[in-house]
Amino acid sequence: MTNERDLRIDFLRGLALLFIFIDHIPDNGLAHFTLRNFGFADAAEVFVLLAGFSAVLAYQRSFEREGFRAGAARVMDRVRDIYLWHLALVAFCAIGLTVAAVWFENPMYSHNIGVHVFGESPAAASFFAATLINQPNMLNILPLYIVLMLVWVPFVLWLLPRRPWQMLFVSASLWLIANLLQLNLPSQQAPQGWGVQPLRLAAPDYRWRARRAL
Repeated sequence: MTNERDLRIDFLRGLALLFIFIDHIPDNGLAHFTLRNFGFADAAEVFVLLAGFSAVLAYQRSFEREGFRAGAARVMDRVRDIYLWHLALVAFCAIGLTVAAVWFENPMYSHNIGVHVFGESPAAASFFAATLINQPNMLNILPLYIVLMLVWVPFVLWLLPRRPWQMLFVSASLWLIANLLQLNLPSQQAPQGWGVQPLRLAAPDYRWRARRAL
């Protein structure tokens, strides 16, 4: 295992980001040619899958050479950084969009993203943001990474070299159970739970695609 970046992963992640950008543009003809129309998963799910490959390349060497504790410590350092940047981003968006809503006298600036809850109940919204339960719209990707890296990455890097087939079985079982039982993590603003959630990330939402096609 080397410390060099795998340019193939970087290329595919860049392509996935391009597809995600195209898919978020309303009435965009190019969206008919992105991955979500042909594959089992859409570009966002592929991007997270590739992030998993990158995590293995980044941390597996520490787990193998320095042991589980040292490897897990490196992962936790990364989780801490992502968590702090997520809170900073939420605070920046909440303040900026609230100011825009007042300045332009248009509450949709804050309501569309979901940061209006900070003005309605600041203490509760801040607490839920700190516990990742309050996820404003478009700010739900970093919480996904936090949960996956906090719980899943150390477990995978511990079990994978010892029992690779068991690791595959556990992963597939978690995905299947989460889909069958509709398991999700709680969300303050979405009754159905996290919009981008780690338990069944790879599951294609055929109902959503059907609605788009109508």
